[in-house]
Amino acid sequence: MAVSIVIDRSTSLSNADLMNMQSAANDFIGLLANDDEVAIWQFNGNIDRLQDFTTDKALASGAVNSITLQGSTAIYDAVADAAAYSQTATGRKAIVLFTDGRDNRSSRSKAQAIDAAIAAGTPVFTIGFGNADPNVLDSIATQSGGLAFQDATSANLGALLANIGDLLNNQYVLSWQPPVADGRPHTIGITVADQGLSDDESRDYTQASSPCGGTCAAERSLPIAYGLSVNNPISIELDSAGQTDTFSIVEQLPAGWTATDITQGGVFDSQTSTIQWDGLSSNQTLTLSYNAQTNAASGTVQFIGTTSFGIREEAVCGQESLEVGNFFPGDLNGDFRVDINELTAYGAAWKNDRGWPVEPSPIPLDYAVVAGTLWLNGEDYFFDPNLDPPFASGIAAASAQVASTQARSAWTSRQVAATAERQLPAGFLPQQPMTVTIEVSLQNGVVYAVVETPPEGWTVENINEGGVFVEQTGQINWGLFFDGQDRTLQYDLIPPADAQAESFFGRLNVDGEGFEVGGDTEINQLGDNLFNDRFEAVANGGVN
Repeated sequence: MAVSIVIDRSTSLSNADLMNMQSAANDFIGLLANDDEVAIWQFNGNIDRLQDFTTDKALASGAVNSITLQGSTAIYDAVADAAAYSQTATGRKAIVLFTDGRDNRSSRSKAQAIDAAIAAGTPVFTIGFGNADPNVLDSIATQSGGLAFQDATSANLGALLANIGDLLNNQYVLSWQPPVADGRPHTIGITVADQGLSDDESRDYTQASSPCGGTCAAERSLPIAYGLSVNNPISIELDSAGQTDTFSIVEQLPAGWTATDITQGGVFDSQTSTIQWDGLSSNQTLTLSYNAQTNAASGTVQFIGTTSFGIREEAVCGQESLEVGNFFPGDLNGDFRVDINELTAYGAAWKNDRGWPVEPSPIPLDYAVVAGTLWLNGEDYFFDPNLDPPFASGIAAASAQVASTQARSAWTSRQVAATAERQLPAGFLPQQPMTVTIEVSLQNGVVYAVVETPPEGWTVENINEGGVFVEQTGQINWGLFFDGQDRTLQYDLIPPADAQAESFFGRLNVDGEGFEVGGDTEINQLGDNLFNDRFEAVANGGVN
């Protein structure tokens, strides 16, 4: 078994909390068998692997004991990185996550973290302290196949970890080889014969690795969903290593669909809705791509392909089912418009971190800004998988793909030009106010918002330009702004008495395109000598 222990080191924790985590983690390490491997991770705004997988429990405990408090909270990045690393191990795997916070620093979403854990076949066991978001920790745990434990304390932490250790020691890995290596999802039923036991397993399995676990030569990739009267990009990755003859691929599109921009000499037959590639060379890697279009929403559609090597045939592996694109999450009445009432509610929910009844929730910064852009550009919108988020202003006319092309040129090809630069003082003194300034400059673009994450545990005051400090996330949210004007954003901070060197993180989003806040990102405490020198200079000046 290989276990990754992932420990929150953000300054919202107390020293006592950290000591409890370290003590419990060391006890958990002691429960592992001699041949079990353990890796140690720490995270705040940054993710650090302190110890690679090792069977040396003393090394692992040493890494745990080296953790100190500093910085903010990037839970999703920590889970995703630990999950990706777990794929280097064999056999049973698990992640044990300790945290007291709400994510305010990750570059990845909760869904991406969960997907990473699922892809790695690694259940996540979450242990929440204090004001940890129970919904987030529960969804990460349950969707990855682990368990969530809330309200951990020094009194119950040892028992919780002993429970996890017992569960892991009784975990089994079942493998199954399908009779046809098609790379498609298969539903497997597991029945536990012992009436005193229960089963808990993922329901759908797809052959691992790419392409298709090495069992077929071609693997299809589809967009997240399809839009109407837009280009839906589709690709097929080929790996014909070991093949000696030329081969062909026939791709069957859903009825009524068309295809354009076909690469590598593929030919579309409108009568049969198929694309055929002939004379493909052996022993090479190659990408076939095309844009598929439809004017009608037909629910879930299927793409089926066949690779032919002379008389031998095999299926094109990979994704084959595609659902129609949904409404923008702020469009609660589903009329493909974002009106002023919907924008106001959606923007307020984002700014104050109130959650939203439609995923993604909490609302990401880019979705909030795109809501403003859709409203400002006439309220009408359509789903376009070429964009991220996948929504464009206007109406997708059934006669042409003009709307999609215009949306891409406006949002992606144009490359919105904007900067946000943070200015920090030369240093800080504990319990003394300091001012932080962010200069926002737009060369183009109209609708924008800014998110800033100051150090955890520092008091935030005097936010200008209507900014709001959301305590549960530790973020300051400014916007939405609809005038495309430059702004000087400011706020005051009071460091706590035990403040250490800290880092800042911020994001600017303009018309759906994101930028990191640049400029100063680190601040250190001013030395005692500098403070004394200033005091003496003032005193001497007063005497003179």
